[in-house]
Amino acid sequence: MIGAFGPLLIFLMSVAGFAIWGLPTSTYFAHSLLVVWTETSNGRDSFRWPSGETVMDWLWKPIFLFLIISFWLIPGCVLVGPFFLHDFRGFLIAFGLFLWIVFPLSLFSMLESRSWVMIVSPTILARMVRRPFACLFVGFMTIIPTVLALICFVGVVRGNWIWIFPASIVIPFAWLFYARMWGIYGYLIHDGLEKHAKKKKKRRTEVHRESFAGVTSNDPWAPPKEVIPVVEVEEIDHVEPDYEPRPEDVEDEWTVNKKPYRFMSDEASKEQWNKNLSHDLYKGEYGGYDVGEVEGAPVNEPPRAMDKYLEERRRIEEERAAFVDDTFEKFGKRAGSSTFLLQKTAFQFFTYDATIKAYLNLAVLTLGQLLFLYMILRFFPGDV
Repeated sequence: MIGAFGPLLIFLMSVAGFAIWGLPTSTYFAHSLLVVWTETSNGRDSFRWPSGETVMDWLWKPIFLFLIISFWLIPGCVLVGPFFLHDFRGFLIAFGLFLWIVFPLSLFSMLESRSWVMIVSPTILARMVRRPFACLFVGFMTIIPTVLALICFVGVVRGNWIWIFPASIVIPFAWLFYARMWGIYGYLIHDGLEKHAKKKKKRRTEVHRESFAGVTSNDPWAPPKEVIPVVEVEEIDHVEPDYEPRPEDVEDEWTVNKKPYRFMSDEASKEQWNKNLSHDLYKGEYGGYDVGEVEGAPVNEPPRAMDKYLEERRRIEEERAAFVDDTFEKFGKRAGSSTFLLQKTAFQFFTYDATIKAYLNLAVLTLGQLLFLYMILRFFPGDV
């Protein structure tokens, strides 16, 4: 009786650890899936992951994914129910394939409509029908690492702790690869629809022009065409003003040649700032300048020298240029090729620094979750 208390205590602590560790694990897995899926669907090749957020800001994401799966539980059981009568494993395989098809459809529909109730969008369904071979290719390519991940997971469930380490490597890769491939497919179906609409509009325009080719009209009420006479123009090098120029030291809105603006040096601007900041007239409720109380007071912002302003502006322009360079449009015409994007960019995605960091986070979370799962199965009370 006393000897069984130790394994029971380990079991209870493993269950508690599994539940506590499972919250950040499930949240980060859902967060990584949605970030990779949405950013890739928007045409981003490499991107920055959201910063300044916490796990509490991501709690809605696993609920969002669970809502999609739970919606298809009853329809899936009805459609693949005959497989359950023959073999339970066959039922699980058939139900997994069913989710493999409907989950991307539902996620694309909900993201495109920005609604949690739009499970199936006719627009998304029509886009997916237009690219059936790409859809089959994505499904086939994502099944391979997923099967490997399931094999490793089954090895852990059967009580072999050796499978924990390969499972921690394969499962995060399969998860990110799944999101990346379907994100590329989402970009293809959106880009393909826009190109199809442009070609269709262009074709209609050409047909409309060809139908009126060679047709002339004679309007009797049209005004006569006036012939514009040709006028000889003499070039003049310099034009003398017909008014007296104002003195250079007087400037107003009518001044022709205005003097350039003068910029204070960095030391002079800081000295002026500290002088005004120490004055009681400019001290507001929060310290510094209070524009609301003093009319004409300067903006509550530290002064900047011209070189620092230009440096900041150059940095912003470089970030904008880098944003454009990170899209699929940098590949030119190959950006619309499903073969090129699915074969090259899908695997190149795992060489980016942000992807490596996300992969390592997923690997550590998976390792801890599988360790707790192994301890639960190892010290289950029925086996003591």
